[in-house]
Amino acid sequence: ANSSQSEQLEQLAASHKEEMARVHSEMEASASQAIAQTTEQLSKSHTQEMDKLRDELHSSASSELQRVQEEGEQQRLSEVERITSEMRESHAAEVEKVKSDMLAVANSSQSEQLEQLAASHKEEMARVHSE
Repeated sequence: ANSSQSEQLEQLAASHKEEMARVHSEMEASASQAIAQTTEQLSKSHTQEMDKLRDELHSSASSELQRVQEEGEQQRLSEVERITSEMRESHAAEVEKVKSDMLAVANSSQSEQLEQLAASHKEEMARVHSE
């Protein structure tokens, strides 16, 4: 009976050892699988987050670029308006100067003509008196 119990205990111990090895192997496989799944999920999540951040950065950069372009265009338009206004003022001043110069020349010419006319008239009067 003792020998039978001893054999049963040895078989039970061997069976237990095999069962423990099997459970250990299954747990290792299950843990490896869980780690692989978690790694895959984290990788997908990381990729999605990176894509989202890349899109946000692109959108932000596009918005900033558009803002800078619009600001530059507004500055260019302001400069064109300023230069155009300066040119109009300068042109108006030049036109006024030309008018003034022409008027002065006309007045000077008229004055000379009047003086010549007066001198001619004076000469004519002197000739008439002498006759």
